[in-house]
Amino acid sequence: MIFHDLQVQALDLTSPSDVQKLVEVHLCGHAAPSQLDASDRELLKEYVEKAVPAGVTFEQFNELLLVLNQDRISRPFFDFFFSEAAGNELLSVGQLQKGVIRFKGFAMVRFGNFRFAFRRLSAITSVDVLREELGECCRRSGDIEDAYGNRVEKVLDVSPIERDHTWFVGEITGSIVANELKKFEEYRKDHPEIKGDEEAIEFAKLLIDTDKRFNNVQKNALRNTDVYLTWDHLDVYVATSMRNKWEYEEVFDFTNVLFNSPALTPLKLRYFDPTQSKCRTTRDKGLLEGLMLKRADCTIYMAQESDTLGKDSELAATLAQGKPVIAYVPTINPEDFAHTVAERSLQYAKLRLLYLQAAGVLEEFDELPQLARTFLDDLAEHRRHQPFELWTARDTAAFKQAKGYWQKLCRTLAKAEKMAFDKRTMILQRYHPLGMQVNLKTGVANGVLVVRTIEQCADLLRAILTNKAEFDIQVDEGCRTLVERNSRSVFRVVTDNEKLTNSFWNLYEPRD
Repeated sequence: MIFHDLQVQALDLTSPSDVQKLVEVHLCGHAAPSQLDASDRELLKEYVEKAVPAGVTFEQFNELLLVLNQDRISRPFFDFFFSEAAGNELLSVGQLQKGVIRFKGFAMVRFGNFRFAFRRLSAITSVDVLREELGECCRRSGDIEDAYGNRVEKVLDVSPIERDHTWFVGEITGSIVANELKKFEEYRKDHPEIKGDEEAIEFAKLLIDTDKRFNNVQKNALRNTDVYLTWDHLDVYVATSMRNKWEYEEVFDFTNVLFNSPALTPLKLRYFDPTQSKCRTTRDKGLLEGLMLKRADCTIYMAQESDTLGKDSELAATLAQGKPVIAYVPTINPEDFAHTVAERSLQYAKLRLLYLQAAGVLEEFDELPQLARTFLDDLAEHRRHQPFELWTARDTAAFKQAKGYWQKLCRTLAKAEKMAFDKRTMILQRYHPLGMQVNLKTGVANGVLVVRTIEQCADLLRAILTNKAEFDIQVDEGCRTLVERNSRSVFRVVTDNEKLTNSFWNLYEPRD
């Protein structure tokens, strides 16, 4: 992990007051520099004049700490945060600053409190114990990448379900085919005139063939679930909400592109793909997903069109374990997305217009509210004559091609979708109540990392898993934030509220 802190970098270490600030505030975690008496001020001035130009050793740095009436640090602490980063024993001014920044970064990632981290880590007398205390975040990137690359190949693998058939695995979408078959039988009895209708005959054949494929996919998805349960490790969990055919297709496309990215393929990642799995009961599904969340090292949260209780709880559960969450909010190009809207089912346009209306987005576009009302009225009338969601050929001929406003509706809806996704990004990064959660074990505040492209997601996922991510330590509204550079998202928070800090760390883990 690489950390940057402009406040520390801006300090002038030829100035005694800045040296005091570097040590007492940025290293030892005090709210402000202490009031030194005249004797200590003279000692500090003499120390800075003699030591800073020549460079500082471990022993000399401990002398500085005692001049400032602070606790000495152990050799392992100095080696890990200062000399290991600098590559030598004698530290220049810039290397002292880098060492303090390195400490602050690891303190935010691992402890969420500078003062506690300094007291705990500075007294450790073993390098191995220090690394164990810091945990996975201090593993060397090269070692992690080697471990991924040297993994033994899995014996059992999932049998891929085709993109167009993934919606068969859903609890809600999976029932559509059976419902359409039953509905068509009733429709045929009520409309004997369609007996010789070639289009109706073709649709009936389509339903029968689809039902056969549905049963085969269900068996395959059940087998895939058993395979997921045999894997000895899992790296990534993909959290989604899929209630409609197009949502399954979106997730399929996303995972296919992401995990075949050149940035990720060398790591041989194993991930849970919900479009390839089915459980026999909803209870089993809840248990399976809970297990996958527990085992995975990272969760990717797909924003999609709307939030759901299940997907949001998976995000919160991951953060509460102290694990990273990458939220993917797609970037919408209105011109391209208008074609996507036009190709999707009429049900998509209906659901999205109703959702965007409830969210107050439609009113942002002058013509869209009236277009929406016209469309919804016409669709209701159309469904009285053609009640089948899967009879897409008739929907295209009798509605999409027949309504002169259809293309305009698609273009305007695409613009509204862009606005909605841009707002979702801002909410996730700044305002969402689940965007920052406390690690239930350690009490450290853990934030969501938001990305807008699949390429950005792949790069960030690799950086997070291999400890190559870069962070900026910033001051923001009464707190210190650790901002990940790729996504510009807050990853950790340390509050400046002393009352809250004191009560939090006294009460979070009550003493016996």
